[in-house]
Amino acid sequence: MSLIILFVSIFLFVVAGTYFTIIISLTFEAVSALSTVRISLNLTPLLQRKQQIGYSRTDVCGTRGTYHHDALGIVKQKKNTKYKYPSDNIIIN
Repeated sequence: MSLIILFVSIFLFVVAGTYFTIIISLTFEAVSALSTVRISLNLTPLLQRKQQIGYSRTDVCGTRGTYHHDALGIVKQKKNTKYKYPSDNIIIN
């Protein structure tokens, strides 16, 4: 799911930009936003308005994904088993 979000955000960054041809820098910004590292190449202030909105949405998706995975790790999962272990009283001399 994260890879899909990453590729979509990189694609939208490239499509929305008119004067940025350096895809590596945009990829770095997208990965930084999605992984919530918030390291930048100081490219964010130079982005167009559409790209800045996409950057912030990617950051929110990354943050929600992190919280979602943390919550799933904390909450005890319900085991839905369709089998039973046999039980019996065994007498050992």
